[in-house]
Order: sequence, then structure tokens, then C-alpha cells
Amino acid sequence: MKNNGWISVNDRLPEEFEIVLCIVNGKPKTNITLRNAYQLGSWDKTEGWIVDEYPAWEDAIVSWWHPLPEPPEED
Repeated sequence: MKNNGWISVNDRLPEEFEIVLCIVNGKPKTNITLRNAYQLGSWDKTEGWIVDEYPAWEDAIVSWWHPLPEPPEED
């Protein structure tokens, strides 16, 4: 299976506090359910996954993550 640069959380986690693109499942709020949603997030050894759009979400299930590309260079 080709993963196109995506890394399974079962294989390894990003550096602590590094912002990455995540594939996330769960309920960040009572009336919101996400399935395979693309979200920016970071890994914290103490708190677990922190999803930028829902920072208070405590049980986010991240299955895959991908490093963000470097920003373009200014001319």
C-alpha cells in the first residue's frame, strides 16, 4: 500500500509540538462528529494530540499524520 508520505501513528509520532497535518476521528463537540477529517495538530507527550481547531478536544483519535512542507522562499 502506498502511503504518499503519510505516517501511521502506530509506526511513529512527530516531534513533540511540531505542527503536522493529521487525519482525525471523533467528537470534538457534542454536535460535531469528524471522520477522517484533515486537521492541523501537534503531539504533546503529556496531553496527547492537540488539534488546532478544537484545542479543548481531549479524545481526538489521530490515525495518520504528515509533515507540513516548507513555506515558499521569498524572491
